[in-house]
Amino acid sequence: MQAWGLVVLLVSKALGHTSEINLTEEDKASGFLHSQRALAEVTEMIRTSHLIHKGLMNLQKDYIEEISGDMVFGNKIALLSGDYLLSNSCVELANLQNQELVELMSSAVRDLSESEFIGLRDSQNNPLPSPPKKEKDEYSFQFSDDPLEPVRIEDALGNAQAEWTLRNILEAGSLLGKSCQGTLKLAGHSSDLQEQAYRFGRHIALAWQACLERQPFISGSAGPFSLVSAPVLFTLEYNHGLYAEIEKGYHNINDVDFDEIRRIVLEGPGLELTKKLQSEHSDMSFEFLRKLPDTEARNAILNILAAME
Repeated sequence: MQAWGLVVLLVSKALGHTSEINLTEEDKASGFLHSQRALAEVTEMIRTSHLIHKGLMNLQKDYIEEISGDMVFGNKIALLSGDYLLSNSCVELANLQNQELVELMSSAVRDLSESEFIGLRDSQNNPLPSPPKKEKDEYSFQFSDDPLEPVRIEDALGNAQAEWTLRNILEAGSLLGKSCQGTLKLAGHSSDLQEQAYRFGRHIALAWQACLERQPFISGSAGPFSLVSAPVLFTLEYNHGLYAEIEKGYHNINDVDFDEIRRIVLEGPGLELTKKLQSEHSDMSFEFLRKLPDTEARNAILNILAAME
């Protein structure tokens, strides 16, 4: 699990707060505000609740031959645990008594929900890539810099980079970006700096995701992996025949031959393009960090980015 809360706190500490903030709000020992710590906790709770809810299984008899009591109980625990964390995050957020922040973080939860309704899914709600476009077109899909504006998905599906970016901004980048923006809002920083922090959060989340998605394709790897990962999507764009293997997962993703897909990906340009994509987002994250004072918090974020290389 990505430590979104840690990144939020590091950004908070690296930039500090303006003189307009009451000094009693600051935690002298840590170097950031009590409200910023609370926001970091909210971020982690929202992120964790989403991951727990994603673990729910479809227990229809059409898909599972024998449904055990343990499976039903596990689903109930996952549902209740995720709901508990999400409800607690709402309470913590309300206690900060900042209407603009509540609206901002609510839009992040909206994006997490929308990420579960993009494109095709198998019977267990695992995402499947959209059929690749017949002709490779240039990546022209753009996201608005307005964090409250809903994302239009129509033009992204079928384009490898656009679809990957869409899925991962909604599922990860939006939450981290808006949390980074929100923590500077609490510290009284300008709207311009808040927007820069929002873009930074998006880019570091995407760089992190691209790094993680390269791991299943290192030498000696085995087992299943995400079929909407960047290496697979980029390979699909150059080898449309790969989609025939992916189509086997419409009923159940376990019907897919992951070893065969891994072999095809390793032979194609997908991994190299994923590495390039990661570098692009890392570079855009560095642009924001270069503007920050040389502090331990800034250096810690730089170390996180360096560890991805």
